[in-house]
Parts: sequence; structure tokens; C-alpha cells
Amino acid sequence: MELIGESCTAVFAITRRSFCPVSSNQPFNRYLISKLIEVLFVRELVKHTRSPAANGPVIDLVNPGLCYSELLRDNKGVVEKAMIWFFMRMLARTTEVGSRCLLAGAYAGIQSHGEFMSDGKNQEVESWILTPHGATVQKKVYEQTLTVLEKIQPGISQNI
Repeated sequence: MELIGESCTAVFAITRRSFCPVSSNQPFNRYLISKLIEVLFVRELVKHTRSPAANGPVIDLVNPGLCYSELLRDNKGVVEKAMIWFFMRMLARTTEVGSRCLLAGAYAGIQSHGEFMSDGKNQEVESWILTPHGATVQKKVYEQTLTVLEKIQPGISQNI
């Protein structure tokens, strides 16, 4: 996986213009990769926290799905606005339905610790994540993210 090679910082790779030029369809790829980084980070984070069985919190990653909102309200083009409106009307959930997914994650039990939830249920991750290479990538994403967070808020990783 070149994105997370030996000399590359995964957390910053997706923010580079060369990786995601504004004029291309690459922003969607950046979105997908950011979701992958979230999954990898949370799976590794739970290894470094107290287990819910030992009175620790249940940590899960919840996907509320595409919800109709004003998130894309600043798009200027008429055609672009019409396409987004059509896309949202065809595929998006109401924010109420999306919020139910978030509540399902908040009230999930120990069986959801470290899991990715969508539609209120634990979901399987991509099979490569469960391989030794996946474990290496997962650990690297976790360490790189903590390095970034430490630069922003020194000592933050001691709270984990």
C-alpha cells in the first residue's frame, strides 16, 4: 500500500494537492481513505485503552450514512447544485434516521468495542486489515496520528 509506505505519513498524505487535485474527482477518494484511516486508528486505539470488562469505555466507530443536510450549501454552480439535490434526494437519509445510527453506537454493548458500525450493526472490515500487513498499517496510522496530536496538544497521548 504505497500511501502508507515507509517514508510516507498517512495522516498527511491525503491532504496533499498532488494526491487530491481540486479539479479532479479525487476528493471522493480522499473521503474514502479518511474513513479507512478512522477504522484503522480506532481498531488500534482500543488495544491501548482499558477493556469495557475492566470498567473502561466501549469505543466504536459509527457510520450514520449519507444524511440530508446543508453540508454542501456553499456549492455555487447551478448544475452542481441540481446534481447534489438529486443525489441527496435519491440516496440520503434524514438526519433523524442518521441520528438513530449514532445512538445505536452510543448505547452499543461490549460486543461493539473496537468495531465499525453501520445501520446500527457491527460490520466486517476489509479482509486485508486482519492480515499481518494490515496490523502493521493499523499500528503505523495510530502512531502517526498520535505524533500529529502531540504536536497540537503536547501530552495528549498520556490520556489514553
